Order: sequence, then C-alpha cells, then structure tokens
Amino acid sequence: MHAQSQRLVRASWLALTCMAHPAGAQVSLTAIPPFMPAWNGYALDISADGSTVVGWMAPVGGQAIGFRWTASGGLESLAAAAGISNSQARAISADGAVIVGIGGAGPQPFVVRNGADTILPGPVPGGSYSYSTGVSGDGSVVVGYGSFSGQSRGWIWTAADGYVALAPPPGSTQCWVTTHGISSDGRVIAGYSGNDLLRWTGGVLEVAPVTGKTSGVMRSGHAVLFATDFGAGRWWDDGRVEMLGTFPGSWVTWPWASSDDGAIIGGDEIYAPSTGHAWVWTQATGAVSLSDYLSGLGLDTTGWDLRSVKSISADGRVLAGFGRHEYAPGLFRDEAFVVNLPAGGSGAALLTAIGVLGPMRKRGNQPDRRDRFSPTLGTNGRTRHPLAKKNAGLQLETGTPPVRESDP
Repeated sequence: MHAQSQRLVRASWLALTCMAHPAGAQVSLTAIPPFMPAWNGYALDISADGSTVVGWMAPVGGQAIGFRWTASGGLESLAAAAGISNSQARAISADGAVIVGIGGAGPQPFVVRNGADTILPGPVPGGSYSYSTGVSGDGSVVVGYGSFSGQSRGWIWTAADGYVALAPPPGSTQCWVTTHGISSDGRVIAGYSGNDLLRWTGGVLEVAPVTGKTSGVMRSGHAVLFATDFGAGRWWDDGRVEMLGTFPGSWVTWPWASSDDGAIIGGDEIYAPSTGHAWVWTQATGAVSLSDYLSGLGLDTTGWDLRSVKSISADGRVLAGFGRHEYAPGLFRDEAFVVNLPAGGSGAALLTAIGVLGPMRKRGNQPDRRDRFSPTLGTNGRTRHPLAKKNAGLQLETGTPPVRESDP
C-alpha cells in the first residue's frame, strides 16, 4: 500500500470512528506510573470487570515488585510484606480477590488471598523451581509449571490436593502451562510441549493438529489462543483451527487475551529482540495497531509506543498492557497502562462496508505492519496457512465463528 493510500485509510478511519463516537463517548488511556520515576512497569492481567490490574515493576537491572492497581485505590505493592523478594503478580481471579505470582528463590509461586501474601503451600515434588501462570475465576485452582524430579511439567494446585502434575503428550516427558492458561471454571487448561499445542479438559489431554505455542485460553474455555510461524490463531473446543493472520515483517504475532465472547482479541507482534507493537482484533476490522485504533476513536496517543495488550476484561471494554512512555520531556520508561473503550462498537462495520478496512489485498506492496494484519502470503501471492501436522487435508478457517449462545 502506497504512503498516500495509507494516509487515506487512517484519515477515513479517524473520521468515521469519530462519527460513530460523538462528543461524550468515553475512551481513555490511563498510565500506571511505577513506584519510582526511573523504574519500569508491566501490567499482566486484569479482573473480569476491568477494575483491578496486576503486574510488576522494577528498576533497570534491579529486583521486581509485584503490584495491584485500582483507579480508586491506586498502586499497592504485593508479596514484600511476606518477605517474598523479586516478585511478579502474574494473574488475578475474576472477582479480583485472589492474585497469583512468582517470587523468592527458585522462584516459587505465591498467592494473595484476603490481603495475605503467602508462598503457595506444598512444594513441587522434587522440584527446584516453579512458576504460577493462571488462576480460576473463583481463585480455588492455580496452574503453572515447574521442575518435577528434574522434568519440566505443568501442574494444577488446589488446597485439597496440593500440586498435581499434568500428563505430557505421548512421546514426551515435559509440558508447560501457558500464561492465562486456565478457564474461569477451572476445567480447561492450555499449554504446550515443544511445538505441540496442548489442551486438558477435565484432565483429558488433546493435541492440536497444528504446531506452535499456546498463549492463553478464553475465560469461557471455548478456545485456546496460540501463535505459529504463520501468525496468530484460535483452536476451538470443537476442534476447528482458525487462523487470524500475521503482520508482514513480524517475527511472531502473539494473541495474549480475549473478551469472554471472543469478539475482541489483543496481543503484540514482535519484530526485533524485546521490541513489539500492541494490536487489537475484531471480526469487522481484522487486526490494527492499538495506537491507530485509539487514534481512530479520537484519542491522542502522543508520547506512547504501545507495545503489548496482555489482558482484556470480560466485556471487552477494558484493556491492560504496557508500552514505552515519555513521562517527562526527553525521559522514557516502560509503563503499564489501562485503556477504557466506549460501548457500542468502534464504527468498524461502517468502515468495512465502504471498503476502507476490507480484507488486505493480495497484490501490490504490503501495508505498513502496524496498520493491520492478514494471512501470510506465499511466494505465489496466494494465501497460505500452516500445514496440519497430522492431517495435511485439515481445513483451517480465516473467519470468526458466530458468538455462541453458551458464551458468558
């Protein structure tokens, strides 16, 4: 896409989304400043209602401190009161009452419940390290991975049973549970082993027909999010594999989070070591960079390089992540943020209807990777998808299935 065409697309997006959101519509980008000016901060998860954010902050080269943040209560450190050093808050229950993370030597998982910070009871059998990566909606089930007698294994923890190792796929002795790797009801757990995408449902293991790395599971449990060399995707509970696409020039496109109904997805695309751009996806728009999306809604993001969307509220209206922020003239730091989106959509259906944000064209120059993404292009200019690992005839979908009535 030529530069002039790109400007027209962005101008049309801005004009039409502003029409869709007249004065008074609420869209905002809120920074969560770290504990000290020279520190960096990273938001990793958000409660279902979008009111509570957790993550970690640290000075450059120094030890981390886990945090909890609310708009009403501000910033609060976690784990340090219990003597847990170098902590990171990794996940939060749906109601915000239970937070899990890692810290201390090893590291070890910790849990914050009813305001008390404690190391997760019961050591991993024969383990030298352990990471917690997710928690169920009611906070009763914690998942993660660690060393079980020298082998890396995913695990489930409950107060009744302590740590229970998850079964790896046939032919492997190891497996891991991904970030945000458990559904709200605790029945569905997402992980990987090598390049195998794994899903445990009620303890029963499934292996996806495509390879890659899992990156989360919808709270409803209906789909596992994953990344492959060919882009981001969803593996639905009925076995369908849906490819969402990738940004041209991207090394990997990670889908980290989803609303409960799957209508909005967020993540980051990595194009250089430790450097990426945040994006959001809807069926109407495909994926666009978060900064362009917010600009289209009339929000000025000057001073921000938005790098990742890590979590999304149940209704899809609140996003949490981090970016590079010019917090004072000439001074930059990594900083956590919260985005509040307006109700009623973004005007994307209108844009698509008139062709402004229609499917990416399969000819000519590729658009700027920050504009949107699409299925990867082969050398013959035709759309291609990752080969099915066990079934070369597997049909991979590129559209979004309808929202199911059973979705919360």
